[in-house]
Amino acid sequence: MKYVKEFADNAAYTAYTATDYPKPNVSLCVAEGDVHYNPTPPPLCKLTLKNGEVVRLEGSGTLTSAMTSPYSATCVSAEIGKPCTSIGNRAFYLCTSLSSITIPDSVTSIGDVAFHDCRSLSSITIPDSVTSIGSSAFYACSGLTSINIPSGVTSIGDYAFRDCFSLSAITSFATTAPRIYNYTFQNVKTGGTLTVPIGSSGYNTWMGTGTYYLGYYNWTKVEQ
Repeated sequence: MKYVKEFADNAAYTAYTATDYPKPNVSLCVAEGDVHYNPTPPPLCKLTLKNGEVVRLEGSGTLTSAMTSPYSATCVSAEIGKPCTSIGNRAFYLCTSLSSITIPDSVTSIGDVAFHDCRSLSSITIPDSVTSIGSSAFYACSGLTSINIPSGVTSIGDYAFRDCFSLSAITSFATTAPRIYNYTFQNVKTGGTLTVPIGSSGYNTWMGTGTYYLGYYNWTKVEQ
């Protein structure tokens, strides 16, 4: 198996043998339109690195930490492809430079610790297909200021948004509040706004006065 590296100017590439980079199902790709690029099948995920190189992660199903961890220190953006059905546990753990990510509607779950310590991530759009957000999924995403929770989400794990110190706006589209667990919202920004559908139920739990509820941080619930 060979791995092909893409350069920022797309002008050249270097091939690597499996002994040079022994990770399975991972390739460094050249740009679309280049004769070395094979657009079929679409990648599981494409990562852009600090130096402008693009990493193509191939396969289908769950995006695993084994595939992404070699790039945790240098990944600045990610495009997850539709072969991906789940963002696995720790998939982007400690990707401290990750500032943008695209998640398609093929993804149904976000695993435990998936985006833990993604400190440069300021916002994220979770598609309607997602039904569960795992424990510590966005723990210590200190740059996260807003997040939209789709209507299909039924549970949000413990510590999911803990230590998101800048998080001040949550919009949930679920008419029945997803179940939350211990410390889900501990240490979010004081004075934020929770926006929920008109006539929705269950969000009073989110607005409780314990240290891991939004009410403790003087958030306001708005129905619209």
